[in-house]
Formats: sequence, C-alpha cells, structure tokens
Amino acid sequence: MAAKAKSKIEAKKLFIAIETFEQSYHIADHRAEIARVDDEAIIDIHGAIVRTNDHAKNLKVERAKVSLVCSQQYHSDPDQSEPRQPMLMTASVRKCVFQALAYLPSAPFWALPEMIASGRVTHIVADYRTAPRKDSMLHALYFASSANVARQELGDRG
Repeated sequence: MAAKAKSKIEAKKLFIAIETFEQSYHIADHRAEIARVDDEAIIDIHGAIVRTNDHAKNLKVERAKVSLVCSQQYHSDPDQSEPRQPMLMTASVRKCVFQALAYLPSAPFWALPEMIASGRVTHIVADYRTAPRKDSMLHALYFASSANVARQELGDRG
C-alpha cells in the first residue's frame, strides 16, 4: 500500500509593477432591516508581474489585480459600532491573472492612492501560501518603491 502523500504548503512571492488603479465607494442604508448603515471603499490595483520567487516560477501568469477594501458599519446605537480589523484574505490565479483581496484599516487605505500617484509606491510584493487542491491564502502585501523592492529581493537571496 502506497503511503499517502502529505499536502505540501508552498510560499510564493510575486513582484508586481503597479500600472493603474481605480477607486470606488458604496454606502447602503440597512436601518429598516438590521439597524445599521454599511459603507465600503475599494481600490483595485492593476499591474504586471515582473518577477517571482523560485516556488512561483511555474505559474503561467503575467498580470495582477490586487483589491483593497476598507469598510465600516454605523449602528443606530454608537456602542454597537466596531472598528474593522485588517484581514489578508484570498489569493488565486484565474485566466492567467493573479488576484488578491485584503481589508485594510482606514488610515493606510486612504493614504495609498496618493502614495501611488506620487510615485513613492510603484510596486507590490504579494506573498501567499498554496496547498494542493486548496484555496491559496494571502500572507503579506508589501507596498514600496522599486528601490525598496530591489533591496528586499537581495535580502531574500542572502
């Protein structure tokens, strides 16, 4: 009887050059149904994958879309309102496009568009974990200039 193969979790890292980004905002009044108002702001960042780590070399992917979300709930009773915690959610490759989703706290979320527009942030390093036949989980997002990304790559090799 053959031994059952263990599922191997692999750490993959993609280096993404930011090309464009789009912002949207949605607010909905649910006071009649659930006594709250919800809002959600989204930044969709589109870019080209310029490098990968060794574990990601076999990926057939050249493009990336990273969706960042900031949301809040406003209750009729202010004591029920809760601050949102940051969450790194999913990472996947569909139709040759790497896609990732993360919820950010409001301060970094609202600061990122200006940082990208000014050129201070030009790249994203997306670090995620994969396992056979399972969803991938986003592990880290690093927003930086190309010089900082190059320094990080040198550190990874050392």
